[in-house]
Amino acid sequence: MTITNTHDTITSTTSTDAARADWLQWRQDRKAALSGPTSPLAIVALHWLDETPRELADLPGHWSHTGGDDPDAVVTDLPSTFAGHPVRAGDDALAQASLDVHVDEAQATWLLRIGERRVQVIRRTGRYGVRVYDADAPALVDFTGVAVHDLDLDWVVEGEFVRSEPTGIVVPGALPGLVHHQQAIGEFRFVRNGIVTTLQVLDGQPPAISFRDPSTAEVPNGWRRVTLEIDPVTGTRATVDFNRAQHFPAVFNEYGTCPHPPAGNTIAFPVTAGESFGS
Repeated sequence: MTITNTHDTITSTTSTDAARADWLQWRQDRKAALSGPTSPLAIVALHWLDETPRELADLPGHWSHTGGDDPDAVVTDLPSTFAGHPVRAGDDALAQASLDVHVDEAQATWLLRIGERRVQVIRRTGRYGVRVYDADAPALVDFTGVAVHDLDLDWVVEGEFVRSEPTGIVVPGALPGLVHHQQAIGEFRFVRNGIVTTLQVLDGQPPAISFRDPSTAEVPNGWRRVTLEIDPVTGTRATVDFNRAQHFPAVFNEYGTCPHPPAGNTIAFPVTAGESFGS
């Protein structure tokens, strides 16, 4: 007589169903984030400022930054309306014709709203930039979702996390001349198909890994990012779910300033999981 262990089968099926439900929710949340008016798909322009006030295309006022070691971004001569829309300071009515704002390195702040356009001031490698978002941008209007590989639980990878003292590293940005300063907190090591891969782990909540692999070789700014789940008991075992590998904003248009992966964070084999570059 043959005895079938139905309990193990049911448990495995239930676990797979739960994993798929969680993954589908992740996909839904990701699509929602990329569909909104502040999505990277809505970016239509990026202007870099200097100390000379000047007009910027399709924006009101004259834009510049102050001098010194730690300058502010400045816009003057703001009208109350522009292109038929009220000029607002964020969500508030514009109270004055000049605004100045200080932004820390690698940060951004919203400054103006003009109809369906939102204007953000960023700071990268000490430079101030003005980034323009438009809710009517064709890339955003036409967006139906990100291409993604089907869920494959074989890409939920366990490995060893080797923690180290936080170490500052410098990586290039997606645009020429930009650099990013990051903190590496250790390494994640795993074995797949007999290949040992070691990737630097970046500080964050949660910690994260940015990486390249052969599937992204021909894609501009095609590196991806995953988070690392560290076992709270051992502190040395960790899991990466590559099914949730996602693009950086710089893959969606030419205005992204995103950091490259750390040197050496290249996986030797194609990672056929997570967001892809198919149609």
